[in-house]
Amino acid sequence: VHVSIGEDLGPAGLDALVRRLGPDLILSFYYRHMIPLRVLHLAPRGALNLHGSLLPRLRGRAPINWALVDCEERTGVTLHHMTGKADAGDIVAQRGFDIGARDTAFTLFQRAVEETRILLADIWPRIREGTAPRIPQDHAMATCRGRRTPEDGRIDWSALTRKIDGLVRAVTEPFPGAFTFLGGKKLMVWAGSPAQGSGPPGEVLGDSVVAT
Repeated sequence: VHVSIGEDLGPAGLDALVRRLGPDLILSFYYRHMIPLRVLHLAPRGALNLHGSLLPRLRGRAPINWALVDCEERTGVTLHHMTGKADAGDIVAQRGFDIGARDTAFTLFQRAVEETRILLADIWPRIREGTAPRIPQDHAMATCRGRRTPEDGRIDWSALTRKIDGLVRAVTEPFPGAFTFLGGKKLMVWAGSPAQGSGPPGEVLGDSVVAT
């Protein structure tokens, strides 16, 4: 409840809320905004964030969707200290898992939830004892991605087949979906798979088969 209220308060209101609560530790799970440093410093035992990737890869917004768009073969969840830069703080714990050939953002999110439960059960006693590790990130290995919009679902048929396949799986339901245009009308593409064929990119080769 406090987290959902905090998202509507703005920085000043969030500052006042945290001061009133007086937390020992701040935990952030998919909070949609950067928490100001002055708020983070109010918790004497630190401020930790759960991020849906294997940091330092895929810092920023929508990491699970971006993992598919970028054709990553593996992703995971990371618990890390929050700093003034998004997803750049020391790592406390990570759990990784492979991305299956037909995984979607929804199935990856479900897996991330399962792995987060395991991660927290394992590391929470050490956090309470004050003995949890702090592993600096290798910033040279970082990749950063931004916010996605429905327009980002437009299919570029000249892209590699695996990139198009990854995009469709990244934005299928419950997300806005991939799309193209056929006969001047918008056509939603909710599912697909790589197929054999050749031709100019975007040419319809047969029943639901398009050249890439």
